[in-house]
Formats: sequence, structure tokens, C-alpha cells
Amino acid sequence: REISYFERSCDLAIEGQGGLHLVVGEAGIGKTRLAREVAALAAEKGMVVAWGWAWETGGAPAFFPWIELLDVLGGKASGAPSLDESRPTRGETASADPARERFALFERVVTFLRERSRAAPLLLVFEDLHAADLPSLELLHFVSRSLRSRRIAVIGTLRDVEAQRSPVAEVLARLGREASQLALGALAPEDVARLVEEHTGRPDAQLTSE
Repeated sequence: REISYFERSCDLAIEGQGGLHLVVGEAGIGKTRLAREVAALAAEKGMVVAWGWAWETGGAPAFFPWIELLDVLGGKASGAPSLDESRPTRGETASADPARERFALFERVVTFLRERSRAAPLLLVFEDLHAADLPSLELLHFVSRSLRSRRIAVIGTLRDVEAQRSPVAEVLARLGREASQLALGALAPEDVARLVEEHTGRPDAQLTSE
């Protein structure tokens, strides 16, 4: 079911109808495995796949998932804007309007992605959004609002419980309103039976629990 959903999402993105898709579930439920399967499928369809990971233990710079992702897409050599949150260096003064500068930066990212997707459709994957920094999530929210007419599909994975407790819960909620959400749960009994058969070679294998 999940693979079929994302295959259709990739096809729509290739046709110019992109979107943001959030894969939600507890730790270890299979979010990353699903994203990898979708990435392989997208690559077979000719999409360029780029990943960005939030750093859960702290200390990463602002925009860290985006810095990784844009580097995969070619970095500055391909025209990607720098996402260093610039602080005034010696001899420079702080911007009088940081909000306006942030908006201009976000616009440059959208423009870069739009131009990059004209050469080949894109699949962007962001892992562990519940641990992402606020600037990264704000940028993702900004980008998500321009996806419906672009050849860009975006997948974000997050743990639902951590997301509700996160300091960035409010912006994650805003992201959720822009996205299609796919909740991963435990396997159904018939799926467990199929999994056991694949690993044991016995259709009649039984599971016991204590």
C-alpha cells in the first residue's frame, strides 16, 4: 500500500504535480526503510534523489539538513545558494531587516530547486524532522507551498510522539497542514505471516509469544 502510494506520488511529481509527504510513526517502525525503497523506485524513474538528516544530539549548524541536501544536488558549483546563517564579519554591520534577508534566502532556494527540477525531477528526503532546527523547518514550509506546480516530491520522516513534545512542534503542525501524511503502524497478521514465510520458507510456520 505504501509503495503504491509513493509510486503514484513520484509519477505525479514527474508530471509537474509535486507535493510534501510526511511519514509518521514511532522509532523503528520502518520509516527510513520505506524512504529508501521509495528513493530506489524514484531513481529508476529518472528522478534525482537527495537526502538531508536532522542531527538529533545537538550542535549542528542551522539549516544542516538542507546544507547536506543541496550539496548532493551540486552545491555552489550548480548555483545552490549558501545556507550559512551569516553573521557579520569584521567590518560588516548587521542587517537592518533580517526577516527580509531570510525571505530573500528562501526565495533563492526555491528558485534553485525550480531550475534544478527542469533538468530532471527531484525527490528530496528529510529524515527525523522532529529533531530539525527551526530555520530548516521554516525553509521546508516555505518550499512546500510551491510544490504543487513543480517536478519536486518531498518526503519527511518524523516520530509523532517526539514531534508533539518538540520545541518546534508549532512549525511541524504547520508543515502537516501543507502535507499528505502517511502513518506507519504495526504489521497486520497476514503481513506477519507473509514475512515469516519469506524468512523460513514455510507457509505454516507459527509464531508464539509469551
